Amino acid sequence: WTVVYYNNFSQGKKVPEYVNKLSNTNFGIVIFDELHKLKHSAAKWTRNIKEVIDSIPTKWGATATLSANKPMDVKGQLEIIGHWLGDVKEKKFKAEFAGAYDTEPEEAVENLNKWLNLTGVYVRRSKGEIRKMPNLKVGKETAFHDEGEFSKRYRETLSKYKNPNLAVSKLIAARESIATMKVPETVKKVIKTVADKQHKPDNNYAASKVVVFTNFKESGKRLADRIGENLKKINPEFRTITYLGDTPSAERRQVKNVFTNDPNAKVLVMSMKMGSTGIDFPNAARNMVVNDFDWTPESAEQSEGRIYRINTDHPVDISYMVSQGI
Repeated sequence: WTVVYYNNFSQGKKVPEYVNKLSNTNFGIVIFDELHKLKHSAAKWTRNIKEVIDSIPTKWGATATLSANKPMDVKGQLEIIGHWLGDVKEKKFKAEFAGAYDTEPEEAVENLNKWLNLTGVYVRRSKGEIRKMPNLKVGKETAFHDEGEFSKRYRETLSKYKNPNLAVSKLIAARESIATMKVPETVKKVIKTVADKQHKPDNNYAASKVVVFTNFKESGKRLADRIGENLKKINPEFRTITYLGDTPSAERRQVKNVFTNDPNAKVLVMSMKMGSTGIDFPNAARNMVVNDFDWTPESAEQSEGRIYRINTDHPVDISYMVSQGI
């Protein structure tokens, strides 16, 4: 097995050398994990990947996430895996498969997905089809916030940005402000969960462990600090660990082992960007709290999958903190 990352094909001076070396290796199969990330056929990494895989006879794509926002994204994925439908001319694809001229975009996506499943281009398997899964409960906790408080925090946050007049800067500042404002309610939810479930009769430490997701360094730091302070009031040995952008690499490598095996490591605060793929805790925690949202549902779905996996043996409870009043 040779395992490489998509960004290896787009970043750094050694990309041409890297592509050339892989192109001259006689691979028999290529598997694209998280295939939905390769939806743009004109992207630099996609072009380089195509060069590498041109002579590989068998190509598979795999994803547990919504595969596309637009029908044309699907075409890009089909091109990558070498399916004949990916070679159809763009105009013809839009007319015959994407419903671009007589169908609403959302309906076109649904129709194309149905067609791909019925014809076997997609082979869909849910967790429930593979084995009887434990219960997954997904709910929300409402956090009420004052408009004036938000406006003040938003202005302060935006003023620190390099280009505050950009629309995207304003959107990020709004998200970051709300994420920080939600911290107190998230802390209460997490501490209550640990306190209520710490004495489970089956002595299963996972019952009182919580994974917390956030998208920003400031909210992550506040969550870790405040949760840590409150955990010690329950039990001086209880602690929180982090998997954030500023968590040292050496500590990140130990996170899975520590959180899974140390009964006193009660809460794990994770960056949604860093921790929503590539690391999982299938039976280490039964609870998750999502403090704030990324740009798309994809990240939230991936985050849920950190503790609700095919080999999870216990029920999972996930709560989203939703801000009201703004």
